[in-house]
Amino acid sequence: MTHLSDPNEPTKAIPKSRTPRRPRRRRAALFGCGGLFVLCVLTVIVWMQDEPPHDDSDLQPPAIGGPDAAGPTVLEGILSASAQVTTPLPTLVDDLLLEGAPSPWGPSAIDRAAWDQPAIREELQDFVKRHASPLDDLHQVIERKVFGIEPLEAFDAMMPGVLETRTLADALALRALERRLAGDTAAASRDLALVLRLGERSILEGGVSMLHCLVGEALVDLAWRQLGSLTFDGPLDPKVEEWLIGRDPLFDRRPPALSDVLR
Repeated sequence: MTHLSDPNEPTKAIPKSRTPRRPRRRRAALFGCGGLFVLCVLTVIVWMQDEPPHDDSDLQPPAIGGPDAAGPTVLEGILSASAQVTTPLPTLVDDLLLEGAPSPWGPSAIDRAAWDQPAIREELQDFVKRHASPLDDLHQVIERKVFGIEPLEAFDAMMPGVLETRTLADALALRALERRLAGDTAAASRDLALVLRLGERSILEGGVSMLHCLVGEALVDLAWRQLGSLTFDGPLDPKVEEWLIGRDPLFDRRPPALSDVLR
C-alpha cells in the first residue's frame, strides 16, 4: 500500500548546494600579492640609490648665513653702505608732503607743479651726488649668495640690518625721484628694482627674524607701487622689464617664507 503524506505535515527544506570555501588558496593569493608589492618597493629603493642625485643647486634659494659662511654677506654690505649714508635724508620732500602736496609716487604722472621746484631739485641732486658710491655698490651687494641673518638670543633685541635696510631703500627711492624729475625713467626704474630685490631677499631669508620679513614685505609693496607710478612718466629700463616678467614668483623660490610672513 502506498503511503500518502499528510498535506498538513510540514515539508523538510531541501538543502541548497554550497560553494566550497577555499581559505588556503585565498591566503596564498594574499601572500603572493604582498610579496610582489615588497619586491617592487625594494626595486625602486635600489634604483634610487644607484641613480646619482639631481643637481638642483641653481634652483635653490641662497642659504641663510652663519658663522661658517664663506665670503662677504648681503647683511655686511648693507651695514657698510648704510654707514656711508651719514647725513640726514632730504627734508624738503617730507615737508612738502606734510603741506598736502600729492605723493610723487601716486597712480598718475608726477605733479611737476608741486615737485619740480629748484629748491627740491637742488637738495635731491646734492644728496644723490654725495651718496653715489654706496648706492651704486648695492647692486653687487644684493648679488651675494648669503644674506647673513643670524638669530639672537634675546627675542626683543633689534636684529642688525633692519633699520639700515630701510634707510638704504629710502635713499634709493630719493635717487629714483631725482631721476624721474630729470626725465630719466629708465635709471629711476633700476633704483626701484633694486629696492624690490632688497625687499624680496629680506623676505626669503628672514625666517629667523620677523623684523626682516616685515621690512621686506613693506619694501616689496612700496617698490611695486612706485614702479607702477613711474610707467605714467615714461618707459622702464628694458632689462628691468625683462626681469620683472621672467622672474619666478616670490614664494615659489622658498615656500616656507610664506608661513614666515603670515606669522
